[in-house]
Amino acid sequence: NAKLTVAHVFEPLAFAYGGDVPIDLNEAQGVMETQIKKRLHEIATPFDIAESDQLVCIGQTSSELHNAAEERNADLIVVGSHARHGLAALFGNTANGVIRGAGCDVLAVRI
Repeated sequence: NAKLTVAHVFEPLAFAYGGDVPIDLNEAQGVMETQIKKRLHEIATPFDIAESDQLVCIGQTSSELHNAAEERNADLIVVGSHARHGLAALFGNTANGVIRGAGCDVLAVRI
């Protein structure tokens, strides 16, 4: 009887380019958001996940997932991890950020 929410978080294009691009990126970001919502809907619908439980968030992945989990009183966050080794593991990645600040259990699944 678990309730499942799926989320995709992406950073604003201005973050990726550090504000160095002298053009308005809002239209491009809108197109990206529309495509992400469409793809998430394609993935979630066969599992009967309601549209209200299909989240597309813009921001930093770990903080957006923490906020979504808190708002929904989540018991568990499941996040994919690339299982980095060596220095990459020491300096962290998205999954480590989610694990460190979560208010609930986190299951990191190697992908």
